[in-house]
Amino acid sequence: MIKYNKWTTRLLSGSLLASIFLAVPEAAAAVEPIEVSSEAAFVIDNETNKILLNQNGDASLYIASMTKMIPLYLVHEAIEAGTIAWDTPVPISDYALAISQNYELSNVPLRKDFTYTVKDLYEAMVVYSANGATIAVAELIAGSEPAFVDMMKEKLDAWG
Repeated sequence: MIKYNKWTTRLLSGSLLASIFLAVPEAAAAVEPIEVSSEAAFVIDNETNKILLNQNGDASLYIASMTKMIPLYLVHEAIEAGTIAWDTPVPISDYALAISQNYELSNVPLRKDFTYTVKDLYEAMVVYSANGATIAVAELIAGSEPAFVDMMKEKLDAWG
């Protein structure tokens, strides 16, 4: 799970590199091949679909915090269904608390003596990719982290 922080750095580096290429496409075409100090990098021009950089871009690697896009989606679904609301208080389990205190992971440290709402934890998930916040919301929605992972898998299966 330490890869979250590495991948966040790599994603930001890749985004910066992509913005450079997309800002000056003619200049980018004239530049000699670039290597990025990461396991993989892939940049494509959205308008032309031209691949500008493919450094091990076909390798299967961890998707890091992109995985949290599914919990964010499931939060929105639960709010739409009326099972939770933005102002619903979220209990913090001992497990979510312990995960939130692990500074080797992406986190916002949670406390037991504070009342968090779905909105509070959602923002921590979006801005900080907070693992503890994600677990707390998962437990609220599904009852447990494993049950929530099953919901995530079902959603992915439904999407094909």
